Formats: sequence, C-alpha cells, structure tokens
Amino acid sequence: MSWLFYQILLVKEFIIGTGIAGCVLMTGFLLLAVRGKRGFRHYGIQAFFFHRNVGEMLFLSCAILQLMMVLSCVLCGVTLERIHLLILAVLCVIRFLSVPELGILTGDVLHTGLLITAMLAGNMLNGYLRQSSHDIWFSLMYWFLKIFIIEYAVYYFMRSIQLLAGEQGRVHRAQDRLMRILSLPTRNKVRKHARSGE
Repeated sequence: MSWLFYQILLVKEFIIGTGIAGCVLMTGFLLLAVRGKRGFRHYGIQAFFFHRNVGEMLFLSCAILQLMMVLSCVLCGVTLERIHLLILAVLCVIRFLSVPELGILTGDVLHTGLLITAMLAGNMLNGYLRQSSHDIWFSLMYWFLKIFIIEYAVYYFMRSIQLLAGEQGRVHRAQDRLMRILSLPTRNKVRKHARSGE
C-alpha cells in the first residue's frame, strides 16, 4: 500500500494538472453547448466529437493524457521516474490498439522515445545546474530544451487530431461511396419503370 501511495505521489503533478485541465475543458464545452446554434457550422469544435466510436474516443483521451504528462513534467521540473516512463509507454500502446487502422505504432514509438530522451536530457541538465554554479550557457540550453519539448508535444498532439479527423473523413467518404453504389440498382429500376409507363 505504501508503494502504491509513493507511486501516486510521484505523478501528483500529472494528476492535479489533468484534473484542472479537465474541469476547464468541461466548463468550456458546457458553455458552448448551451449557446444557441442555427446550423452545423455553429457547433465549431464540438462537431469534431460527433459520431465518434469508443476506439476513437480512447485514442483522443490517450493523446490528451500523453500531452498532459509531458507538460506536467516539463513545466513543474519533475524528475523522471520509472512510473512516468511506464505511463507514457502504456499510453503509446493503447493509442495504437484503439485505432489500429491509422497505422501509427512506428511513429508513436519514435515520438515517445524522442520525448523521453529529451526529457531525460533536461533532467540531467537540471541536475547539473543544481549541483554547480548556474552557467548562463547551460541555463539557456536547458530552457531552450524545455521549449522544444513543449512545442514538439503540442505538435504531435495536433497531428494526432489531424490523423483522427482524416480517418473519420475517409470513413465517411467510403460510406457515401458505398451508399451510391447500393442505390444504383434502385435508380435503374425507377428509370426502367418510368420508360415502360411512357
């Protein structure tokens, strides 16, 4: 029990940050939901969540959690432990299994590995700066690395959203194409019936 409590304490920044972000997002979506709408375009970002299956919502949730994990570790200066690496790895696997047709396992593994490597390098620089005198060049390198990690994490999150939106568009186009193919015999029968009536 004490071991489990210790692991939870190691990721307290992630838990608190995710809770705050969830409350803010929920409040924003509730405010958007009660706003009057005159058409589909007025739904804005809410339309992105329409007609999502369980796998796609799980993929989106893991993408958000992965982003929050990186932001909480970088912004709060958290020292990476095995629990952080395990969470990032599990989220990577779940993202692939939730929507396997996207085929993002290789890219996700490379993305997660790059983030972990950069975060470990940031931890090493932070430890060096704490033990020695604050060298201006190492300090600049440390802050530039933190900015890079944040920008790259946000970029990959937006890319995941784009992939998910593209997959939904592809499915919808395939469904429309199938419906047109299935409706061809019916249209031909209607035309033949109209000609015979003439």
